[in-house]
Amino acid sequence: MAEPTTPTRETLGRYMVVELAPVQPPSGKMKRWLIRNKCSGVVLGTVGWYDSWRHCVFEPHAHADLALSADCLDDISGFLKRANAEYNGKS
Repeated sequence: MAEPTTPTRETLGRYMVVELAPVQPPSGKMKRWLIRNKCSGVVLGTVGWYDSWRHCVFEPHAHADLALSADCLDDISGFLKRANAEYNGKS
């Protein structure tokens, strides 16, 4: 069964979902997102604004068992590109 896609949750490739984090930055400019394992629901990391680089970045959580395939990395990269484009008004 396909995962439901909403403005706050979407399927990210075959193995992950991305959802709006419950706590957002006070500025409200850039949303903060959680990337979860689709099966277990474990949070793999967050996507948010990194001021020093002036870009959205993926920040993995400290999981000793975190292993990402090239496809998973491509899916995360695609989401980061979309998030940066939205933030910069290019979408």
